[in-house]
Amino acid sequence: MRWHTYSLRSPYTIYYGISLFGQILMFVMTFCWLTQNGISLSNITNSMFYTSSLISFLILVHIGRSWPALMAQVETIESQLPPLTRNVSTKGNIIMIFILTAALVEHILSAYYGLTVANACDSNNIAESYFKFNMPWIFDYTPYNVWKGILSEIFNLQSTFIWTYNDLLIMVISIYLTEHLKVHNELLKNAAVQEHFTCNEFRTQYLNIVRLVRLINGQFGIYILSSFGSNLYWICTQLFYSLNQTETGHFIACTFKDPQGAKALNGIEHSIYFTYSFSFLLLRTLLVLLLAARIHSNSVAPLFILYRIPSSRFHVEVNIEVLLQ
Repeated sequence: MRWHTYSLRSPYTIYYGISLFGQILMFVMTFCWLTQNGISLSNITNSMFYTSSLISFLILVHIGRSWPALMAQVETIESQLPPLTRNVSTKGNIIMIFILTAALVEHILSAYYGLTVANACDSNNIAESYFKFNMPWIFDYTPYNVWKGILSEIFNLQSTFIWTYNDLLIMVISIYLTEHLKVHNELLKNAAVQEHFTCNEFRTQYLNIVRLVRLINGQFGIYILSSFGSNLYWICTQLFYSLNQTETGHFIACTFKDPQGAKALNGIEHSIYFTYSFSFLLLRTLLVLLLAARIHSNSVAPLFILYRIPSSRFHVEVNIEVLLQ
């Protein structure tokens, strides 16, 4: 593997600096808005969104710095394991395309709903109304300008992508680790039916896989905790908004010139967006939980294979292998 050397002039460094500035800016502005406008679910939700995004961003930066060393250790352990027989990259790509496409559709629906409400607020200045009421923590402190609106939307897109990427990365890593365990279990199952069965090789394989899991968990443990905590908060928040029809959580304030415009807040656009967003959130959370749980279920599968070995062939090595599970 070749890794890019660090340079202040590198495009990656420039992009990282701009992105970090954007995430810190959104965090600071939403926190100031929260302290000045009082505690409410809408205010807390916006602050929580950018706080979790900044935390995830910083964790990813830390992981990125140690990534070359981590991959070197992973390659060393992989060289002592049987090759993966299944196309892990294909499964990872399918998951990635599905999740990112679904997240893009969700963001488009969110923007369309926001523009619908902005149009009901002021049909002559839709873009200005959209940004002013969608991001009051920015445009209550600075006059609206097109470039400011575009930049704020880019930072918002980055935060949304980071939120989605949190779950996506955990899914892909779970698939990768599960496939190593599946290969080990399949080889163990085939060998266990042989007359002369030795556990030395499989014991070494299993211990190497355990080392691999612990190595990755050591790097991603706090990242996984942050992702699960964030998803739990958003599920509870969306459940609250589904029960409380007077709040949508999307716009904090809006003055409608037309009395009929208030219907846009809970119109068909909101129903479509909310239903899709909540369903996607639940699906994404369930996928993370189930894919991560498969690591544990496949890690204990060798125990059931060893229990099926007849007593006539159950010797000391098999007993040691059982104790390792």
